[in-house]
Amino acid sequence: MAISDEIREQRKKLSGMTSKQKISYIIYYYKFHFLGALFVLTILISLIHSIVTKKEISLYCAMINSLPYDSEFTVLREDFSEYAGIDLNENEVVIDCTMNINYESQDQMTYGYVQKLMALLNTGDIDVFVADKPVVDNYGQIAAFKNLEEFLPDDLRQELEGQFDIYEYTFTDEDTGETATLPIGLYIYNSKILRECYESNGMQGMYTEEMNPIFCITANGKNPENAIKFLRYLISENET
Repeated sequence: MAISDEIREQRKKLSGMTSKQKISYIIYYYKFHFLGALFVLTILISLIHSIVTKKEISLYCAMINSLPYDSEFTVLREDFSEYAGIDLNENEVVIDCTMNINYESQDQMTYGYVQKLMALLNTGDIDVFVADKPVVDNYGQIAAFKNLEEFLPDDLRQELEGQFDIYEYTFTDEDTGETATLPIGLYIYNSKILRECYESNGMQGMYTEEMNPIFCITANGKNPENAIKFLRYLISENET
């Protein structure tokens, strides 16, 4: 039936009805249209709300293969925010400890986390990257991390000396075969703050000593200044 004929038919049916009958008929006849419109409206309102109320991320720290304990990560997030002067009512600090990567297993979960990390690194959403050596090496080969010797302020590098060992990664140019060794990370296991995160739960820290986690600052992160502040925070309770 043509649209014009459909309209004419509906007018004919409505002409002999009372106002109450017309309302009931329209609701019944067009109920799926109303539901569809309501669904679209709900999606639009939700989208607008998420855009309007979305907080600016001041720091995104991915802690790969860390020991999971949500309450301690909340404390870490809140303590750092206070240390850095970040208002969590206006901005967000993300301590992401959800990703576990085991290159030996190559299961679907590991594959999914690898893809997620690659996407976050490509978009510059991750500022700080903490992981064990195999994971750092995997992303180090694509130049995902800053040269800390060039990037860190002089006073911070001096403070780190003798307390935290530098992790150096050797890059190989596939075209020329030339190699270059750059300081892209710090062995951060001795951070008193990280090690004490789990003391109340009888655990040794966010990472085991055998894992010997490495702290890296991503090459294209959106918040490099806060990444430096986070490093300062992690070593702030260590004796100098």
